[in-house]
Amino acid sequence: EENVQIIDDKAYIGEQYVITRRKKPRGGELTADEKDLNRSISSARAANENINRRVRSYAILATIYQGLYDDLEKITKIAHVVVALC
Repeated sequence: EENVQIIDDKAYIGEQYVITRRKKPRGGELTADEKDLNRSISSARAANENINRRVRSYAILATIYQGLYDDLEKITKIAHVVVALC
């Protein structure tokens, strides 16, 4: 959706709807506003990465799901419980 923006790393520079850190221009410096923006983006990404690490540490998501793949409701409930615990 157009009103949704994703915070991601430098691998996605130039992608539509993706917010990435500003690169320092060759032979130049970033402005104070650009540095503040980079700090804000890094802080948000760090919080997201910490949550992702916690989710992966639960064994239920680290193992192979052996249930039926057509039971999407059950898989969704498992994911919601793990994320809520994080």
